[in-house]
Amino acid sequence: MARETRKIQKVGGSTFSVSLPKDWARARGLDAGSLVTLFAHPDDVLVVQPGDDDRETERTVTVAHESPQRLERLLRSAYAAGVDAIRFEATESLTREQRRAVGRVTDDLPGTTVVQEREDLLAIRVLLDGSEVSIQQSVRQLAFVASSTHRDAVGALVGEADPDAIDRGAEADRLFALVDRHFQRGCSEIGTLDALDSSRPELAVLRATARELQAVAADARRLGNLVETHGQGQDVDDARHQSGTDADHTAPLADDDLAEAFERLGERARTVLERATDALVAEDGTDDARSALARHAALEDALDETERALFAAEPDVWQGRALEHCRRTADHGATVAQLALRGALRRGDLDAAAPPDPADGSVGAAGVPGVIDGESTEDGVSVDGPDVAPDADD
Repeated sequence: MARETRKIQKVGGSTFSVSLPKDWARARGLDAGSLVTLFAHPDDVLVVQPGDDDRETERTVTVAHESPQRLERLLRSAYAAGVDAIRFEATESLTREQRRAVGRVTDDLPGTTVVQEREDLLAIRVLLDGSEVSIQQSVRQLAFVASSTHRDAVGALVGEADPDAIDRGAEADRLFALVDRHFQRGCSEIGTLDALDSSRPELAVLRATARELQAVAADARRLGNLVETHGQGQDVDDARHQSGTDADHTAPLADDDLAEAFERLGERARTVLERATDALVAEDGTDDARSALARHAALEDALDETERALFAAEPDVWQGRALEHCRRTADHGATVAQLALRGALRRGDLDAAAPPDPADGSVGAAGVPGVIDGESTEDGVSVDGPDVAPDADD
């Protein structure tokens, strides 16, 4: 429909009214007496939506011989799409495997429960109320989970944590699913935006941030799995066997001089991620976003210098994996910081460039092969990293 300008009319001495375009109304089945819902937004926009926005969306799926995996995918897709209820109706009866598959998904997805069950029927409903959900808090919680999972993975790599304990992936996936669902509902239902007290651009940024944080947690899980399944090389196993100790929790870098260096690099990567997330969910986090990007640049230099030092010696696959893991985590944090700055620019909150973060001011390449970059603490005191050069042959 082409843009139109209409004049406000005064009706009954105290009521203002504006007529709706006839073609628009007819295309949506509206007539005199039809119900519409009005939404007033802070950006001076008044939205007219046909019908009652409080209506529920329900879908029915006829089940014949579908695999349990297909029912899982359907239920997860319905949840992500913002559907309120879904019914699985079997032509004969639902199998035990199909019921178990649906049960696994309802256990995974926040606010989802089975409300009706018969031999030929499973009815699932999402009981979440948008007014009781804080997307910002969900993103904060997801950031905590991602950072904790990363810390555990690096700990397993250096021998300070059990790789079996890195099991927070399901929690990260649940939190992302919650954010994704409300983003999808906000795209199609104006009432969801009011309930969440967020605009569509804000929800889009939070959803993109949640995706970055979910990727950090997934990458940490993969590193933990690799440590668990391939971290015990033959030499390490033989050493453990000779010493009479259990090799189940042997870490690839447990007895290596590199362990402390990698642990500190991982800590710096997490700091980038945490500052970036704080910047995004804060009212005015521009300085934190700039700090995260400055730290990311300094960490990139440190990782490059470390990589050159390692490959000038005798590198093994685990050193490369650990460096890449820290690099990806920091990259995800930098992406979140860019999202925060984009939001600040859209709001008009982006002032002149802030001074450099003092915690990053003394970070620079050591320039000596086999030495990790110096790193500064919060008070600006430079701390040299450990030497990573291999011991000299006797």
